[in-house]
Amino acid sequence: MQLRDYQQDALAACWDYLRNRPGNPALVLPTGAGKSPLMAALAREAVENWQGRVGILVHVGKLVKQNSEKLRQVWPDAPMGIYAAGLRRRDRFDKILVMQIQSVANRAHELGKFDLLLIDEGHRVALKDEGRYRMFIAACLAINPALRVVILTATAYRLQGVAVPICGPDYIANEVAYEAFIPDLIADGYLSKLVNKKGGEVADLSRVRIVGGEYVESELSDAMMADGLVQRTVTSVLSLAHGRHCGIVFCVDVKHAIAVADELKSRGESVAVVYSGSAGQTEAFEGHENGKYRWLVNVNIASEGYDNPMISVVVMLRPTKSPGLMYQQ
Repeated sequence: MQLRDYQQDALAACWDYLRNRPGNPALVLPTGAGKSPLMAALAREAVENWQGRVGILVHVGKLVKQNSEKLRQVWPDAPMGIYAAGLRRRDRFDKILVMQIQSVANRAHELGKFDLLLIDEGHRVALKDEGRYRMFIAACLAINPALRVVILTATAYRLQGVAVPICGPDYIANEVAYEAFIPDLIADGYLSKLVNKKGGEVADLSRVRIVGGEYVESELSDAMMADGLVQRTVTSVLSLAHGRHCGIVFCVDVKHAIAVADELKSRGESVAVVYSGSAGQTEAFEGHENGKYRWLVNVNIASEGYDNPMISVVVMLRPTKSPGLMYQQ
């Protein structure tokens, strides 16, 4: 696998920052721009050129699988292990270790010394001294005070409510070392041009409260399901998505997602539904990728890190005040 020109630029910018500046850099690549191959290249060069040991941190099992597969494509003979309880892998001392943060947050002392940590979907790292990532990084720093951390994300700000930057003098990431921009990637043919189609139905959100910069979820769900809105919305969606064979739908909560999925099924559509704790997620994602299901209806499960190039229509049924969440979805 050969890196694209902007991925090469990001790689060079990262090493330049690590060589010549203190602190930790962030690399910002939009959704679809290929953070996984970039991480793989960073890990390979750290091991081959600097004899370093690299940890790759992600927040869900499917990203462990995705990033480890991309690493194998970039470097077939990579000395790589996996630590993710959900995948029943608990490797510990490989030169490159791909880890699910929930499995290793309090186990840094069992995994040996890291020289470089790469954090995928790095906007998830807490800004203050709390959270699993901060706990793990602090423990790794206690073992190796010279540890460096690189954050990779599509959004250089947090997803909840107002846009709060993830870089700052007291944060894990101190500066953005490289950022690729969607208009440039579209112009260069790396990303598809976005075609916006406004639906014919509009929810009444006038009575939905905003707390902490975001809609109250239960009230938002009720508004999105009021007065037959789901049925009318699905009619609009199917009309606007005519000729598109693979779509993804973002819903407010489980109740809303099930209602939308049931309505799609009643129109003869093939649908998979995923949400936190739902059964059969692996089959749902694989079925969506291989064409078994035309629609993947989800609640904040496929907002980050879902890699399905077949998707040709994105349906936003989840109003939000968060620029970050909108951008990721």
